Amino acid sequence: MTAVNNKMQCITCGKDKVTYECRGCLKNFCLNHLNEHNQELSKQLDEIEDQHNQFRQTLTEKKIDPEKHALFKQIDQWETESILQIKQTANETRNSLLECIHEHITVIETKFKELTTNIKQIRTENDFNEININELQRKLGELENQFVQPKNICMKKESKLIDKISIIVISSNKLSNNSKWLKNGRTVSGGNG
Repeated sequence: MTAVNNKMQCITCGKDKVTYECRGCLKNFCLNHLNEHNQELSKQLDEIEDQHNQFRQTLTEKKIDPEKHALFKQIDQWETESILQIKQTANETRNSLLECIHEHITVIETKFKELTTNIKQIRTENDFNEININELQRKLGELENQFVQPKNICMKKESKLIDKISIIVISSNKLSNNSKWLKNGRTVSGGNG
């Protein structure tokens, strides 16, 4: 800061006095207010030093245990949301399957009643041979197979149930319209393997 011989208006008190220009903000201060301005700047520097020391402590802690970095929280959040999405989809699918199974059982019961009636009729009439026995055996086996493995119900996996998460490393500290993605970005989790 250099002294100016002419009297000028102090930016703080507004009085015409011998003033000194602050080279930082380029404002003129009288001697009293210049000292206050310097004290304020000193206070701001103290705050920066405190912030610097706190950051150094955080940096040291993260260097010792890098998994405490805030970016890991994003992965944890993605995992939680994906698990919730999977559970919700599984529950919805179970409910749909339950409805289908109820309908399927109703159809099997109807066919089973027809088979039961047929068996009772053959037994009552006492009119059967190997062909009838084989046919009843085939129908009963078919019903059992349809019950265990319904032909009209199957599971289908879709290739993308959850959003994939990956790490992208950008080649410079500043993003611009000319920024390019590095070719060696790594997928760390998610997707289908």
